[in-house]
Amino acid sequence: MLKLDKYLNNGQFIFTPNDRLSQVCNAPGKEFKYGGIYLIHAMKGNVPELVYVGISGRIDKVTSKLIPRSDGIKGRIVNGKRDGEPRKNYWIREMLVEKIDALKISWYVVHDNDTFRDCPNTIEKQIIAKYRPRWNRI
Repeated sequence: MLKLDKYLNNGQFIFTPNDRLSQVCNAPGKEFKYGGIYLIHAMKGNVPELVYVGISGRIDKVTSKLIPRSDGIKGRIVNGKRDGEPRKNYWIREMLVEKIDALKISWYVVHDNDTFRDCPNTIEKQIIAKYRPRWNRI
């Protein structure tokens, strides 16, 4: 895995088909204007498999400044969509179909305007290119 441990503002949580994603997600919300990435590992027993990588926020190509998502990393995870469907519904369906016990979701603040100014999109692309998570469209 790429060196993500340098990002000190990070966390993780477990999401099962019986959970409410908005209640278990501990990522920074709308009060924090950060850029970040999140990685989703499918857990079957104690064996993790990276299945998805996503981002929150983007770097403006003209100004090189962060354009954060208005509802933060948490909003991206909780309110994101896939093909117009709430992503949380897609995740629950995939867990049931694939007999996944839980999703372990790890998040990292990679752009905070103070300590780190890394581009979320660049990191996401590097991880996807290296690991080819199957829920990402490649």
